[in-house]
Order: sequence, then C-alpha cells, then structure tokens
Amino acid sequence: MEKNTSEIVKELGLCPDFQTFYDENKDYMISQKLTELLARLLEAKGLKKSQVIKEAELSEVYGYQIFSGIRVPERKKLLCL
Repeated sequence: MEKNTSEIVKELGLCPDFQTFYDENKDYMISQKLTELLARLLEAKGLKKSQVIKEAELSEVYGYQIFSGIRVPERKKLLCL
C-alpha cells in the first residue's frame, strides 16, 4: 500500500521523533539518489538536460550541477525541474 504526501506529513507531525517516523515509513521512501531519479525521468520522457534546465528557468551551470549531484537543490528549484 502506498501513502500520499498528506498522510506522511500528518504522521510526521504525530511522531515523537524522526527516527520513529523513519523506522515506520522507510518502505514508502525513495532510496535512489536524486541524480539517478533525474536520469531515469529524462530517459522515460525522452528529454535532454539542456531542454529541462531551460524550461525550468534555471541557470545552466546550476542546472547541470543538480543533474551531476554537485548541488542539492532547494525544494522550489526541484519542483521547477
């Protein structure tokens, strides 16, 4: 069974500590690295990094740093991608 984001956020607020929350929900969390997930999405959608970075309105250098794993983007930048 999957959990949606709302359920997970609600459970996080009710847990006494993060370790308890993590232990109870680790099966619902993504274990792949961000770079691997982005590469898989590019391949599945048939897109190029340059195209996605441009459409996300990110600087070229910053975008390639995200795709290579040099930078960890903040949430709003990741949502743009």
